[in-house]
Amino acid sequence: MVEEDLVVSNSSPLIALARLGLLDLLGDLWGPVLVPHVVRDELLRKGTADAADIQRAIDAGSVRVRASQAGPNPWPHLGDGEAAAIHLAAQSPSKRLLADDRDARRAALAAGCSVVGTLGFLLHAKQSGRIESVAPLVERLQAADFRIDPRLVNALLLQAGEIEGRSLGSGQSPETVSPRPPIADRSPADG
Repeated sequence: MVEEDLVVSNSSPLIALARLGLLDLLGDLWGPVLVPHVVRDELLRKGTADAADIQRAIDAGSVRVRASQAGPNPWPHLGDGEAAAIHLAAQSPSKRLLADDRDARRAALAAGCSVVGTLGFLLHAKQSGRIESVAPLVERLQAADFRIDPRLVNALLLQAGEIEGRSLGSGQSPETVSPRPPIADRSPADG
């Protein structure tokens, strides 16, 4: 895969996929993922089993570290890792970002990037026939203290065909997951 096609990621999706043991699947479906140095530092600083899995992915080349030519953070409401990932994605030919945080996703969209989150990746993996079901994976993330809006879980399961009900409307997608507490002022349209 040429570097022009690569996806840039911030830390949250990689942590989630490491917890699920799906970092290899990420590389299999989308090729190597780029992360800025500051995101790598965030991922490895934790010293957890996730950090060891992520270091193995870096060593194997499925996660590649790149310098981001970002100057001062233009999004002061975002962390340095999120801002660097958005900047790197905006500079890349593909302009594709893997991110979960609502504010980071909004900033990336405003910067001209296309964005998918952990749940969107899981849906893609199921639709590609690489995983059988997304429901048990979402349950494992929730058990690991990842906060996922129940409306997004419902939308994901509907789109994945794992529950019956009304389908998603145009422009709706199940892509936001975060290891942070949910934002109290989130509206259904915010995702």
